[in-house]
Amino acid sequence: MRAKKKGFPDLNKDGKVDKKDILKGRGVPGFKKGGKLNISNKSVSIDPPAGHHWMEEQGRYYLMKGDYKPHPGAVKKAKFKLVDHS
Repeated sequence: MRAKKKGFPDLNKDGKVDKKDILKGRGVPGFKKGGKLNISNKSVSIDPPAGHHWMEEQGRYYLMKGDYKPHPGAVKKAKFKLVDHS
């Protein structure tokens, strides 16, 4: 009978080994913080990177290659709410 191969330990005890366990194992700063997000009433409008434009679909923003030209779903700036950790 072969011995069971040991893998990376489940450091955050969520029942699976994933990237979170690896980050925690490496001691990545801020990983342990977590908590709720405080969503403010403030927002920012962000221009797309050069050569791209924003698409809005069901309240979510996506980047599409190509400069902005008016077409269904295309927007000049993406509007995001500001948040911080509690």
